[in-house]
Amino acid sequence: MEIDIQTKQAYSEIDEFLSLLDEKTRNEVPSKLREFFKKEKDNNYHKGINPNTPIKEQNLKNETLALIALLNLQYWCKDENEKERLKQVYANNEKQYQEELRKKYNPDNIFKKNNN
Repeated sequence: MEIDIQTKQAYSEIDEFLSLLDEKTRNEVPSKLREFFKKEKDNNYHKGINPNTPIKEQNLKNETLALIALLNLQYWCKDENEKERLKQVYANNEKQYQEELRKKYNPDNIFKKNNN
């Protein structure tokens, strides 16, 4: 299975992001997973993440942000109440995203717009 360029670039961003973390935090992510990102990344793509700028201001790919959220949930978040809260936030975000897609691509609405 071939990985598309967007995903490879997201892996490059994740690899760079992980390299900026302190060793203890970085090592909480399994070495096999870190090696996967390193192996599968786009070696010609360099984002240039600034550790002094908040993540949301870094203009990272959506796929990168999703991976960071997943890593946080799986490996860095130690508080069970916080994990449950994050899961709820992620579920609500997904539900909202699916509703937006449904509205945007609803065949009935597409045909209504074309008839007008």
